[in-house]
Amino acid sequence: MSQQKNSSWNSFFHRDQSHDTTNNNAPMEEPTRLSYFPHKQEGGYGDIEKHTSSNPGDPSFWKTPGSEQVNVTPSAPPPPESLYESNTEREETESDEEYARRILREEQENYMRYSQGNIGQPGSNVRGSYPYPPGEEGNYYDGGNPVQAGVQGPPPTLYDPKLPKAYMDPNVQRQLQKKRLWRPYFTYLVTLIQLVLLIYEFVYNQKETGSLIQTKPSVNLLIGPYASPTLIRLGARFVPCMKPLQSIPDGAVFPCIDQSLPDITQGKCTLESLCGLGGFNNGKPNQWFRFITPIFLHGGVVHFLVNMIFQLQTGRQVESDMGWWRYSIIYMGSGIFGFIFGANFSSVTIPSLGASGSLFGIIGVLLIDLLQNWKLVVSPCWELTKLLLVIIFSFLLGLIPIIDNFSHIGGFIMGILLGLVLMPTITFSKVHKRFNWVLRIIALPIAALLFYFLITNFYNNDDPAQSCPWCKYLNCAPIAGWCDINGIQNATTTSNPNNP
Repeated sequence: MSQQKNSSWNSFFHRDQSHDTTNNNAPMEEPTRLSYFPHKQEGGYGDIEKHTSSNPGDPSFWKTPGSEQVNVTPSAPPPPESLYESNTEREETESDEEYARRILREEQENYMRYSQGNIGQPGSNVRGSYPYPPGEEGNYYDGGNPVQAGVQGPPPTLYDPKLPKAYMDPNVQRQLQKKRLWRPYFTYLVTLIQLVLLIYEFVYNQKETGSLIQTKPSVNLLIGPYASPTLIRLGARFVPCMKPLQSIPDGAVFPCIDQSLPDITQGKCTLESLCGLGGFNNGKPNQWFRFITPIFLHGGVVHFLVNMIFQLQTGRQVESDMGWWRYSIIYMGSGIFGFIFGANFSSVTIPSLGASGSLFGIIGVLLIDLLQNWKLVVSPCWELTKLLLVIIFSFLLGLIPIIDNFSHIGGFIMGILLGLVLMPTITFSKVHKRFNWVLRIIALPIAALLFYFLITNFYNNDDPAQSCPWCKYLNCAPIAGWCDINGIQNATTTSNPNNP
């Protein structure tokens, strides 16, 4: 008596099934092994008995030799409706074993993506399918009702035409499985700090000027406090407070708010009094920290809301993807470099503040992320077009007088460089991995050199903007005298600190 060989593909269709081959009334000369595909007793894998039907869904396909005379329950039911829309059509030249092996391979590939649980459209409901995870048979069914699978929805089907082919790469799947989602603690923390400081701005402005917001000589369109003295004293970037300037002699006085005067804007104060924050060491302006503190200040409610909408929506998602420490380095690095860049090219007497430089750095990271993961993005050309339109519109918006476009440009440049260095990426080949490392090796020293040269240029030149007269048109449109605004001058040239 020969015994039928066993196989992995045969075991696949018999898992978790009871084999009841006992029937005392059945005249059987020898045991019969019931299988998904019946084999001849003297044959191997290549000697398969043919049936009139080659479709596993046909009941006659499950009959085995002698089953017409015996009452034996098939050892495997017809395969359940699969979670995945795989190609179950049998090819004409495909043998029974090849067909079974293909089905097994497709189910294993689909389960790998299913267990990943982070690909697909959120909110979709699906049914469970073979193969089940070990020890969790049937968990994907809930009384016959659909249940939601995965964190963001079901996995894509193997033959979904909308799905990028890169997702089918086992190497890419392993990298996606290793990725983790981070809680955006830094985004929440920095947003809280900015909100607290915005409230304090109004409290301080009420104390110093008698009004919550600027009302004289004109209303602050951002619904915020006076630039002088409130925002400057709280840490806005104001170059006269950061280094000595030839245009501002020692003992120069500046317009300040004086509530004792009929016109409160006609008050005067020294530069050290205007700058505040502990004054100057040795009587010389040296408040270098004004490259950092403006990130946490805003010019008013409108300014704050616009930035926070982007920060809490897009910034929070970026931090969840890359981690708080990478995100915090890019956020702070882009913001600081944005104010350094602006200090080199904008007017030295125009104060600047806000988190826009940091947020433009995040836009730079989004651009790098899109380009590096091009193969994983559905309609990447359309996504790139939308992102470029947002970038162009934002820079054009920065041409109006109340916005420091140089900080936007600087933050965007540094966001791209730091994104190349710190952004975790999915690699598609060894060449792609090496190329990413080459970009990191190039981007890091460029970022360091930009910091060094611009800081050196800022302190070694009295007014660095004079070396590039045409650069001011990157910060203003040459209409209605927008490019002729001089900012807050000393009292010998102007007496209006908030409406020059």
